[in-house]
Amino acid sequence: WSWWAVDSDGSATWTRLTSRGDIGTGHARSVVRADEQMRMGMQWRLARPLATEGLLLAGDAACVLDAASGHGIFRALEQGVLAAGAIGAIRNDEQPECWVLAQYDEQVRTAFEQSAEQLMSAYDALGIEVRPIGA
Repeated sequence: WSWWAVDSDGSATWTRLTSRGDIGTGHARSVVRADEQMRMGMQWRLARPLATEGLLLAGDAACVLDAASGHGIFRALEQGVLAAGAIGAIRNDEQPECWVLAQYDEQVRTAFEQSAEQLMSAYDALGIEVRPIGA
């Protein structure tokens, strides 16, 4: 199936899922063009801090990549499991709380950065330039 939506500024967010594992380059290239270059409205973000005393962020509260990543629900579940493990370790005094929170932060941040790099490579292969805001 394919899903896409036009944002208020006219840019598009899209994703395509197939059983073959491809990302559907033909569909992506046909969504929105501006002056011969594709524009995509993407808001990638990683909350900081992800963990502090009494608070662990998971799912969309922790980080968001655009829909093309196809990992939103998986990442939320993965982070929920990590958060539950961290809470258990803190409650059972297995390790100092500050160390457990730092470890959780590192795991979520690393997974986000790896997914962002994979998305940037996929966009690059499609000829879509991705620039951080302010660049």
